[in-house]
Order: sequence, then C-alpha cells, then structure tokens
Amino acid sequence: MKNKKISAYLSVILGILCLSLLGCNFYVFLTVQPKMANLQALGSGETLLMCVYLGILLAVVFHICAFVSMFLRFQISKKATFFGMATLCLGILSFLALGGDWAALNDIGKEYKYGLETSGEWLALYISQFCHLIFYILALITAFGLLRSNRLQVQTEHVFKDEVIFKVAQYIGVVCGALGLLFSLLAFFVYPVRMLKFVIPFFGVLIALPYGLVVFYWLLLKRKERIREWYDEKQFLDVCRASLFSLICTVPAMSLLFLFSYFEKSLRLGYLWFPFFLFLVLLSFSAAILYTSREN
Repeated sequence: MKNKKISAYLSVILGILCLSLLGCNFYVFLTVQPKMANLQALGSGETLLMCVYLGILLAVVFHICAFVSMFLRFQISKKATFFGMATLCLGILSFLALGGDWAALNDIGKEYKYGLETSGEWLALYISQFCHLIFYILALITAFGLLRSNRLQVQTEHVFKDEVIFKVAQYIGVVCGALGLLFSLLAFFVYPVRMLKFVIPFFGVLIALPYGLVVFYWLLLKRKERIREWYDEKQFLDVCRASLFSLICTVPAMSLLFLFSYFEKSLRLGYLWFPFFLFLVLLSFSAAILYTSREN
C-alpha cells in the first residue's frame, strides 16, 4: 500500500511539472521556429531550447513513474480494462516519441546552421507534443485513481498467478515488437549505412525498454516463488504453444533474410538482422500468447 501511495504521488507531481513544461515547449517552439525559418540569430532562444532538452529528461523519469503506477493499478484490477491498455499503449508511443524529440531537435540545430529546410522536423515535434499531452492527462487520471483506491483502503486482489500482469506484458510485447519491426524496415530504407551503428543501439534499446521494464516488474513479483510456480497450468500451455508458433514464424523469416544477404551489397543487414530477429520473436510470441489465452 505504501509503495502505491509513493508511486502515485510521484506520478502526480512529475505529471503536473511535465504538463507545465509542455506548455513551455509550445511557447519555445513558436518563438524559435520563425527565427530559424528566416535564418535569424536565436539570441535567448538557445537557452530556451536547452530548457526543452532538460524537460525531455524529466519526462523520461515521469514516464517510468507513470508505468509503475499503471502496473500497480493493474494489480488491483480483475482484468485489463480498455482505458488502462489504451493509456499504456499511448504511454509507450509517448515514451518512444521522446527519443524522436531529441533527435528532431538535434537535426533542426544542424540543419539551421547550414540554412536547410526544417519544416518536417518541426511538424514531427508538434505532433509528438500532442501525443505527450494526451498521455500526461491519462496518466494523471490513473495516478489519481490509485490514490483514491489507497484512501478507500482497497486491498490488492491477487489474481491467480497474476493473470492481469501476465497479459499486460504480452500487450506491451505486441506493441514494442510491431514498432521494432517497423523501425527495422524504415532504418533499412531510410538511413545511410554509416548512421546505422549509431541509430540502431539508441532506438532499438528505447523501443525494447518498455517490455524490459514490465518483465523486470513481473520478475520482482515472482522473486519469492520457485520457477516451477511462475505459471499455472493454463499459462504454461499458452507459453509452450506460443513458443512453437514463434519458432515457426522466425525460422523461415530469418532464412529468407539470410538468402537476401547474398544479394545485398551495402552491408545494411549486418546491422539490422539482430533487431529484426529480436522484434519478430517478441511480436510473434506475445501475439500468440494473447491469441491462445483468448481461445482458451
């Protein structure tokens, strides 16, 4: 109960701060963009942009706290609600968009020095800010709901073998896996080879991080149990069937990728085969578990 209260209060405080900084971001962007478009000196705009960078770092901390609050909220739920899953999925997109914000700001700074067009990067920034805005509001609603449950002294109802957390992890796996595959395809066609060694570790880890966090949280819940007790009979059967399905999907896909590498001369696949494999396994495994669980 104490952990839920601390997490909820942290989420509320950081959420309000991030909402305030989000308003400042819009002000900074609307102030700086015309100057950059006209190739004028930024003046105090450079200091304002540094504040935006600091706000992104604070937003990363808030997202992690918000995810923890959502997982704690799922613990006292009998099932994963549409609101909870929508908030979680939007939170993942918002979290990944923070990396895009950082990259877009860096690109804008570099292109501004050379007098290049930056309208595409600015559009991406504005779209991501609205994504952040919606998530912050939903995350605050979740945090207030967690505080309300604490005040009402709602006791945690442990679903048999943590069924809700187990399914939430698979939903996150589907989202992260799909986004990771999309990123792998875009990286193959968009980025030059010399940039892949820098882009892949950054965005690959960023995309996989939400799934890693929920798995770490699930392992914390299981730390006092023996490994044989981690799954009930139904979950164990679902995991086995999903593993077989994942094997059937990944072996042909990786075989085609291996054959394609003979004709690919730019060495892109040397950087991309592992991210593609990782996210394909994550997507197929998580989707299969959700399907078999619904089937049962």
